[in-house]
Amino acid sequence: MTRTLLFVLIFLCGGTTTFAEHLQGTVTEVLDGDTITVSIDGNETEYSLLGIASPVLGQPVAEEAKRYTESLLLGKSVTLTPSFRQIDRTWVAKVTVNGSDIRYRILIKGYAWCYMTNESWLKDAAREAKRKKSGIWSATNPIPPWKFRPPSTSISVSKNQTSKKPVHRVGNAVQLNRPNNSAGIEKSTTLFTNNRQIASAYGQNSVIIKNRHQQAELMAKVAPKLPPSKYDDFLNSVVVIQAGNSLGSGFFFDRGGLIVTNHHVIEGNTRVVVGLRDETKKEGRVVSVDRDRDLALIEVEDFQHSWLGLGKIEDAGIGSEVMAIGAPEGLSWSVSKGVVSAIRSNEKSILIQTDTAINHGNSGGPLISLESGKVVGVNTFGIRKDIAEGLNFAVSVDEIRQTFSKYIP
Repeated sequence: MTRTLLFVLIFLCGGTTTFAEHLQGTVTEVLDGDTITVSIDGNETEYSLLGIASPVLGQPVAEEAKRYTESLLLGKSVTLTPSFRQIDRTWVAKVTVNGSDIRYRILIKGYAWCYMTNESWLKDAAREAKRKKSGIWSATNPIPPWKFRPPSTSISVSKNQTSKKPVHRVGNAVQLNRPNNSAGIEKSTTLFTNNRQIASAYGQNSVIIKNRHQQAELMAKVAPKLPPSKYDDFLNSVVVIQAGNSLGSGFFFDRGGLIVTNHHVIEGNTRVVVGLRDETKKEGRVVSVDRDRDLALIEVEDFQHSWLGLGKIEDAGIGSEVMAIGAPEGLSWSVSKGVVSAIRSNEKSILIQTDTAINHGNSGGPLISLESGKVVGVNTFGIRKDIAEGLNFAVSVDEIRQTFSKYIP
């Protein structure tokens, strides 16, 4: 397993390690189709079922899924195998009753999606439910909970959430509430520049941009609210970073030659090669890193460049449109458009979840609000489509400000 993938799995589940112990307890409450409260030696703890996600409040079949899980578990003695702690201090665990894995029974009935698990028998159960059009699969294109955008309502604010906006729990995520403005939003579109290898590598949905005039035209389609005079500034602010055998992206955020990227892009290196869109190259020096937040700061001297302004996490509300700029495989620049679907948080960091396409080599590039035109995050990773579609993440701009506060005016 690569260090990047390990970071993905640990972060999504709260930054803790796996536990091999088995716990015995009694289920005292079922919160939804995949979340329960268990009493162990008189202490109650909330658990979510590992690797599955049931519909959340407001989605079709959500109440039906909850009732089915109640019929299986409420008042029953269970065995738990804790795996990870989540953002709200609940745990993710395997749950069995008399040796029977409850996840299978929920999946075979069609009351949950199966994701982020290599257990083929669980995937087979989900596929069988889909074939029979059971539960969630009775709909033609059911929306998984990590992509569901609830309508704006007045709800309490989580103590763990740094934003002052209301939040809403969706599966293992925390969502900043925002009016549901998803109607009319286009699906994520990736626009690649100047290299046909990228189109063949990432599929026929990629559009080749052969020259700067075409780049401007396609930027206008992706970011119609942004001034055309700024298109070149956005693209010119993004760089390719070569650190040993590693290739990634980064971006200038001030005129002094400072570049933000991911730690995993430059890990183990103190000097890197920085390449601009016009193929100019310069040596860069790693001046600061934060391994936990997966952030790094690079300094380049005597370099003519554009730079991007840093926004704020509030610019990345649920349903807001964003674009990611990067250099997949270090071959050429790309622009991808998408929508923010959730904000994930743990004790160490905040991630923005989006359906914006983040391909290999885009790591370290900026995630930009199409409303403000400012950076809201650093693109960090995307989960393979065969595991969970539409799950891509960026470290939030608030983490950049906190980590590199002494370098930011």
